[in-house]
Amino acid sequence: AKNASAVSDTVAAARARQVEMLNKDVGYNISPKSWDAYPTIGAKQTFVTDKAGALGELGDLSKVAKGGDLTIPASRAASIEQKMGLNPGSLDGGFKIREVKGIKNMEPASPMEGNHLFQGPGNHLPGGAPEMIIKPIPTVDAPGVKTILNVTVEADAANAAKAGASAAPKAGVPHAPTPTVPPTAPAAHRAPA
Repeated sequence: AKNASAVSDTVAAARARQVEMLNKDVGYNISPKSWDAYPTIGAKQTFVTDKAGALGELGDLSKVAKGGDLTIPASRAASIEQKMGLNPGSLDGGFKIREVKGIKNMEPASPMEGNHLFQGPGNHLPGGAPEMIIKPIPTVDAPGVKTILNVTVEADAANAAKAGASAAPKAGVPHAPTPTVPPTAPAAHRAPA
């Protein structure tokens, strides 16, 4: 019989990666470009994961300059949303990946609640990446916070056929109306607008 207090190999690996994040004192945030309209990512806290979690689904980035631009199909954005526990369609208008240094001094913690995709406290993200929350970070580059990638999402053939070519989202246009206040939950667990 399996020990009831035992964790899955996926959760154990995410916890080890979380320790490594703290040892390196660096986290990575994925958030919609539309959130740049606000002073911070989250009013009370910002979600971060590790580099592999933030960049792993984007493929070979060796030819993309740090802070550079990348275009991906909507199907890849949907995969990132699923693995990061983001609401479906939340990245359709494009997104940014920010590197955050000094996370140990930003009150890192495991989130205690989230959206319908939340795995539970200490169980990390659906795709197996580690998850922490920290104090809110600015939406503009500042000491310790640097945008390392600007991602544009384009409708691909599968999504265009499903939604109808005229209904396909356009790059740079948010999927849902931009909220009038900054999101209060971590990016991974923000309730739909």
